[in-house]
Amino acid sequence: MKKYYFIIALLVACSIFVWSCKKDHKQLQPVETSNKKTYNVTLGVSGSNFTQQITNATTNKMHSLATAASDSASLAGIIDKLYIYIVDSHGYTKYKAAQTKSDVGFGSVKTALAPDNYRLYMFGCKDDVNVIYSDATPYSGTNIEVEVHDITNGTTHYSKSWPDSFNYLGNLDVSDDINQSISLYRIICQVKVVFKDAIPASVKSIKLSSRPSIASLNLAIGYFTGYGTGDQAATASVSIPDSLIGKKNFSLYVNTGSDTSYFNPGNYISSEINCYDSNNSTIVTRSLGSIFLYRNQQAIYTIDNMFGGITTPQNASFQVSVNTGWKPTVITQPF
Repeated sequence: MKKYYFIIALLVACSIFVWSCKKDHKQLQPVETSNKKTYNVTLGVSGSNFTQQITNATTNKMHSLATAASDSASLAGIIDKLYIYIVDSHGYTKYKAAQTKSDVGFGSVKTALAPDNYRLYMFGCKDDVNVIYSDATPYSGTNIEVEVHDITNGTTHYSKSWPDSFNYLGNLDVSDDINQSISLYRIICQVKVVFKDAIPASVKSIKLSSRPSIASLNLAIGYFTGYGTGDQAATASVSIPDSLIGKKNFSLYVNTGSDTSYFNPGNYISSEINCYDSNNSTIVTRSLGSIFLYRNQQAIYTIDNMFGGITTPQNASFQVSVNTGWKPTVITQPF
């Protein structure tokens, strides 16, 4: 009988021990304490229409050209790619996306974010750029960079000439649901040359060069941060087919960066034209001097007598005007 009671007591003791262990184990389970609210953030890309203003360098008179309705186009008609980064107050990327114009919802962002003061970075462009990104904080100034590629378009080869490019950077304070339009603005400038006289048969190629070449754009600060070295320049080189011989008002352009520093939001651009024969020997060289351009500005050189001899024209006249509005940026994208 004593043995029987002993067995019962042992079983009771084991039961109490097992129950105690289970209770302790249950108490060690983590408790979910996070109850941080998130808010819906909806962004759509839009843009501002400019009134084009052209200043004639000779008369110094300014006149305005109203932006025509025909200038309007969809977002996909102006840019091919859109890059978006949303970074929190600690420098961590909370949202990033790379969109192409064939994507459904191109130009719109829909996400949920916790309350914070964020930074929003956007970059929209035509093709032929390379976006370099890392998860390091953007405030280091090195983690979101855009570099331009060399491209060939028909008979024209562009080297270090930026495709049409737009950006935005600003604060995004999230304390409630957000439904907001974001405006992108053109960040490049353009040098364009118009040849009034006819192209002679001896000219087989023409090159337009603009210095300095600007190597990259830092999206985190919104400025171009690197120059080409040595004799590098942004260039547009075009081969002249027989169909262009005798053509008047032929034009050529090259795009370059602006906004080279916080303190100097623009830069002096020196341009030069070279015409070559079938042996790649120089027929005509023309220096266009230097001009100071801000972002979204276009310098237009109109040359009356570019091909008037086989030597460099010293006194041939040309006019230059600055289009300070260029064209509309990006049209509103519904979202």
